Amino acid sequence: LKGIDMLSTNSGGSWFAAALAYSPRFVSVISGMAGDVDNAGKMFHDKVLYAFLGKLKGAGPDWIDEDFWQSVASAVGHATDLNVAAGDTTFDPRWILEVLRELMILTDGSRNWEDFVYALFEHAMGIDTTVPAGSPVNAWADGKTWLAGVSLLTPGGAGAGTCTASNAWFCLGDMDMVMGDNRGTTPVVVSRWGSNQTKYYASGANRDAQRVMYPAKFSVKLGGGMKQDAEYPFCGPFGDSEVCNSLSFKYASSTGGTVAGGTVSGFPWYTEGVGGLSIAGVASASSAFLGAMALQAARHGRLEELFDQLVRALERVGFPKEYGDVLIEVLVNVSNTDWAVWTADRPVRPTDETMFQAGRSMRSEVSMFAGSAPKSLLDQLAKGQLTALIDGGLTDNSGVAHAAASGASEIVAFCDGMSDLWYHFEGVPPTTSYVGFMDSCPFCGVNFQIFQENYQTTQDEFGRNAKSYTFPGAKQLVSIVVGTIQATTIERRDLGIAAGKPVTIHVVSVESDLGMGGFKYTDYSDLSQEIMLALRANKDAAAQIINWTRR
Repeated sequence: LKGIDMLSTNSGGSWFAAALAYSPRFVSVISGMAGDVDNAGKMFHDKVLYAFLGKLKGAGPDWIDEDFWQSVASAVGHATDLNVAAGDTTFDPRWILEVLRELMILTDGSRNWEDFVYALFEHAMGIDTTVPAGSPVNAWADGKTWLAGVSLLTPGGAGAGTCTASNAWFCLGDMDMVMGDNRGTTPVVVSRWGSNQTKYYASGANRDAQRVMYPAKFSVKLGGGMKQDAEYPFCGPFGDSEVCNSLSFKYASSTGGTVAGGTVSGFPWYTEGVGGLSIAGVASASSAFLGAMALQAARHGRLEELFDQLVRALERVGFPKEYGDVLIEVLVNVSNTDWAVWTADRPVRPTDETMFQAGRSMRSEVSMFAGSAPKSLLDQLAKGQLTALIDGGLTDNSGVAHAAASGASEIVAFCDGMSDLWYHFEGVPPTTSYVGFMDSCPFCGVNFQIFQENYQTTQDEFGRNAKSYTFPGAKQLVSIVVGTIQATTIERRDLGIAAGKPVTIHVVSVESDLGMGGFKYTDYSDLSQEIMLALRANKDAAAQIINWTRR
């Protein structure tokens, strides 16, 4: 990667980039896979997947077995078939089922997303959870800039991602069972118990334009030392940065009233001394894919009623009744798990804690007050600017927008499908619903345009010119798509970005039906094996990719 100056990542891509940059063990595995293609999948399974999953064995409830999941899969599949027969082909709930199975290790409801990521880093990558981002890196990465994308939860406005801005016939955020007394307001819920809640809202310079979340990023010079400051701003430089940087947070509870924090003024706690932040904390925030659950604001226990209705519906299409209560318990425990990554800064952050540790401690302290923080604790939340960060993929799931907005004019984009890339082009709706028959906002993707070209026109042109590669007998790999997109930036006067700047995007997209969860983790090692075999069988594709990353 000699020709690469910047790494722009989010979600699982931030795991991969961190491992390549900081873990000699992981680089050794990847190099070994390239040197022994025929055994690449086994190597990935034994030295990465099993090294992680083997340590987690037994963490899930012992009453969940293969027959249970097959029964759930059968019922969901039947429900999907009925949905398609009724004419709705936009919603396939099977990905939700895959995710549930993936998260079995967290189904006791007492853990959080950071536990999962920290265990991954420690066991699969050999990276201690306290290692700072400014630490020495592997030689290939030294001096490069790492942009780790996150999404900043900013409810309180009326812009994209809120039901106020929705034109759909039904918006999930208006549903009493999901939002309770908070319908139409969408707070971030810090803690709840019964009808008690501690929550926060954001307010900024333009309420009508203020979206429910904004793209942001940690900017680290790899190998640059612990005392370094960020090279790029946290919020922006795309996605209404003027609104984002004008925000202030108001914290409220059922008994403590409301306390307002100061204006964020560019979020200096995310940019000053960034080299001292923990690698695992940064990657956890960047990959917190269910973090939007913090926006679920119904009273404690209301979701149980919804889950009961869902499971009873599955029973009507063949799900065994003896498994019904088990599935409800899984769903409840997943909903009780804390999926967001919390941060808090000085003056309330202890000198011996990172902002991630301080945020987690502060949220835990709030939960000790039965969901309702007293005013004295609300004062602490406001002073420390307690904030929830979630998966960067909800606002830039390709990493391309952060890279282009930070000055990149030539980008090599490694994707697991092309759909997320088009969200930054003209003509795409401001949000992406995850449920086809209604607007799932605020539990949705929020899209930010940065390129002038129409997405459909660009997509069609790419489809005509790109090349698709695979090899006979592949089961998990559909194809590796390789091609180039010529894009042009839109004008952003608030950022100093002039209209008409050309950006070349070289795309390497691995197309597979394997989802983010999966039912069998060996499928992932099989996919890695098939990718290696496809590249060996198609040397032109491999040579093209190498050329892009070296020049």
